[in-house]
Amino acid sequence: MHSSALNGNHSVKTMIGYVGVLWIILGTVILMPLPAIVFFPEESECAKYFIFPGVSTILIGYILKKLMLSEINPPRLKKNDDAVIVVITWISAILIGSIPFMLTGDYSFSQSVFETTSGFSTTGLSVVDVENAPKIFLIYRSVMLFFGGIGLVLVMTSVLSDVYSMRLYSAEGHSDRLTPNLLRSARTIITIYTGYIIAGIVLYIICGMNFFDAFNHSIAALSTGGFSTRAASIGYYDSVSIELVTEILMLLGCTNFFVHLLLLKGHFKSVFRHCEVRLMLLLTALCTPIALFIISGHGAANMSRAARDALFQVVSALTTTGFQTVPSFKNMPSPLSFMLIILMLIGGGAGSTAGGIKQFRVWIMLKELWWDLVARFGDSRVVRVNQVERFGKKEIADLGYLQNVNIFIFAYIMIFLCGSFIFMLCGYSISDSMFEFASALGTVGLSVGITCAGASPLVLWTAVAGMFFGRLEMYVILLSIIKVKDNVKTLCRR
Repeated sequence: MHSSALNGNHSVKTMIGYVGVLWIILGTVILMPLPAIVFFPEESECAKYFIFPGVSTILIGYILKKLMLSEINPPRLKKNDDAVIVVITWISAILIGSIPFMLTGDYSFSQSVFETTSGFSTTGLSVVDVENAPKIFLIYRSVMLFFGGIGLVLVMTSVLSDVYSMRLYSAEGHSDRLTPNLLRSARTIITIYTGYIIAGIVLYIICGMNFFDAFNHSIAALSTGGFSTRAASIGYYDSVSIELVTEILMLLGCTNFFVHLLLLKGHFKSVFRHCEVRLMLLLTALCTPIALFIISGHGAANMSRAARDALFQVVSALTTTGFQTVPSFKNMPSPLSFMLIILMLIGGGAGSTAGGIKQFRVWIMLKELWWDLVARFGDSRVVRVNQVERFGKKEIADLGYLQNVNIFIFAYIMIFLCGSFIFMLCGYSISDSMFEFASALGTVGLSVGITCAGASPLVLWTAVAGMFFGRLEMYVILLSIIKVKDNVKTLCRR
């Protein structure tokens, strides 16, 4: 009993130590907008909102790391400890990250947590008046999108590689390693991610954006976050070239990082054989003409404008980015609303910055349906191998894996229905409620106006829960809850 208790204490110390490491990173993230004061000296008064929480978080994190990870050979993490570390890290990131907003006095606790959750989860729903907010806060939102998109644990992995990093890396939702070495994989992802952002900034400037807007929109598009510096989002610019650059960045952001590595190496056949890439292109090609037909039949000014809006909004919804080129979604036709809800629920690729159920799970579900039909009505004497194209042909023979996919999709839909129902209880229509919560749960950011500065705390916290579940995925959260519950029971028995 004494040995078990000792190992349990060591396990808790190790978890706290890793949280300390991630707090150091979080504190650094909070301080990152400060150099912008050099370019916007009139906003120097805002520095205090970031210095106190940033420095304090770094100091506390350093103390926790030194005290809890000082052993040469720390004990192994127990089952589901990694899930607890990741969930605690994200909760603390949201709460601590909301402090700069609260210190201004312009935002309530609920609004501050909502905005920070939206940033770190790369959702893009907002209660900030972007036309009048200090630029340092707009930059802060983009910084949150950057680190939320690639993942706080992945950033830690890039600077601290050890025996536990792979478990934390997987628990945060990263399904593939780009190289056999985890440290190199993390750094490769960050390099690719940063390279795309720089390229996006250059292209935006060439297309006519100023540097400040280009910087923020490039990060927001690639992270599939959707925070804009303009109230009218991308529609403010009314530019075909800017919309095209945004669409490319959004599609890159919702694509698995391993696919990016294949793309950069010139393995184009492997890229276009990948099941998620195929599904993404198929859905875009199928839904864009349907959206065009619906928009053109409801008073569109001209066909070219309708075609641009149709393509952009389909890509924005599917990639879970949330940029828009239309003035409002409030009174959109019901068929278009329904289609965008479906796209937001499907979401982007596994191992990307996008949210949603994920295209790979949807592909598996569709293939499973096809396999079942073939098995039922095909020749029973033929032996068939169930395969999908994902970095080569992968056999799907594990019934447990298929069951997990089905359970996840079912649970996701149940959460979607529950969140939508809460919005309905707040007085909103079925269509608006489903659209808004699909946007929150899928970490999309498209809005019919329910989640805004004037929204009730119940609406904001329901959206926060949706964004949190959507970013970390429910299995990690549920495993962490079960682990904490078991630890509490163990302590009570002692």
